[in-house]
Amino acid sequence: MAAENLQQSFSAFREECIWLRCCYNTYAALYESDQEVLEALSSTANIFFGDLNKIFIEYIWLQACKITDPAKSSGRDNLTVKYMDEALLDSGHGVLDMGSGLVDMGSGHGVRSCIATFLKG
Repeated sequence: MAAENLQQSFSAFREECIWLRCCYNTYAALYESDQEVLEALSSTANIFFGDLNKIFIEYIWLQACKITDPAKSSGRDNLTVKYMDEALLDSGHGVLDMGSGLVDMGSGHGVRSCIATFLKG
């Protein structure tokens, strides 16, 4: 992969990860804060904020799973941790470090555990 394409892919991947974290931060501010906030949400629009809670959880997990999908599917590249890892290795830049050293990319379960930990702060 050309250096320019790698840089563009990495920037796009980085933006996806930042957006995922922003979504989680919004969720956490609303639903994992103090009891006063939860009571305000419940008394203001209980059904709406209950539905929004479910939407946030589903969206965050879908996005986390999406970035931990295989590097390729149906002959197309996926913008995932595995893809970026392979692209960085192919270009001689090493591998992604998820904060705890090298991550087992085999089944994706190790990466998804790292993401779950990351999302928890």
